[in-house]
Amino acid sequence: MRKERILVVEDDDEIREMTKIGLEHAGYHVLTAGTGTKALQVLSEDIPDMIILDVLLPEVDGMALCRAIKGNPRTKGIPVLIVTALSDFLTPRDVQLLGASDLLTKPFEMKDLLSKIDKVFMKESGI
Repeated sequence: MRKERILVVEDDDEIREMTKIGLEHAGYHVLTAGTGTKALQVLSEDIPDMIILDVLLPEVDGMALCRAIKGNPRTKGIPVLIVTALSDFLTPRDVQLLGASDLLTKPFEMKDLLSKIDKVFMKESGI
């Protein structure tokens, strides 16, 4: 089992559960949150190795949440992978300006998500 812990922030129960199952099958330890508020609660108790963050969330949207994560000295070093169905709204440059590491468009295949995760972890480790 891998040691990396990933927080999946996704309001769609089915997508969140399928992502969790796929990541656990790949050996990751997975934390989940269905809202931005719940994600902030999880982050107050635990620091994951990565966050997979949907843009469209109730309560606190993903972009505001990403800014909050990157603005907090305790969590700013956590790589964030943005996932969104808004491919015509968000560009990789927008994501970079938010402080996120990468962007993945929904719907996605698990192999594509795992590839992005590997890419982000390699980038963060300087490989």
